[in-house]
Parts: sequence; C-alpha cells; structure tokens
Amino acid sequence: MRQRVFIAIGSNIGRRQENCEKAIKRLGCAHTTVIKNSSIYETPAWGVKDQGDFINQVVIVETELLPRELLKFLKSIETDMGRQENIRWGPRLIDLDIICRRHVAHKIVY
Repeated sequence: MRQRVFIAIGSNIGRRQENCEKAIKRLGCAHTTVIKNSSIYETPAWGVKDQGDFINQVVIVETELLPRELLKFLKSIETDMGRQENIRWGPRLIDLDIICRRHVAHKIVY
C-alpha cells in the first residue's frame, strides 16, 4: 500500500541549497515519488551552536517502502552524498528525517 511520507531535509555545510536539491532528486526514484516541496527556511543551529545556520524544508513523497526500508533508503542517500556521522547535532552536509507518514487513502491538506 502506498503511503505519503513527510521528510525533513536540512544542510549547513557547503552549498546548502544544492545539497538539498540533490537529495530531493535522489528521492524521486523507483521506490518513491516526490509530490510536493515546502519553501526553504534558514534556521540557526541548536544543540551545538558553534556551526553555520541550516537551511531546511519538507518534502512529501509517496512510497510503498515499509518504514525501516525507507529509513535505510534515506540513510543511503545521506552516505552517497558524503555525510559522515560525527558530532551529535553537529554540522551536516545533508540530513533526511521521516517526520510523518499517512496512508494515501487519508485526505491530507497542505
């Protein structure tokens, strides 16, 4: 069963907007279909404050992947793009997080 999933995207290293755009392109594949993107927002870092500001946005995708499969797919995109796990809440080339999922049969207002 296909589901709509909201994915948060963030970056605060390098060409932040390009990083997010590349991640969105990679989300559109055989497993997922990008439905809609939010606006881009710039936010100060939190947790570790001695780092650059983040840009963030949310993308809605449709997928048949189960939650663990989707998480594995998102982690593979992060790794392929060069993200390295280092400091918790530290700088990130790209960060992809599942923030909500809903069955497509539900009406979603956005």
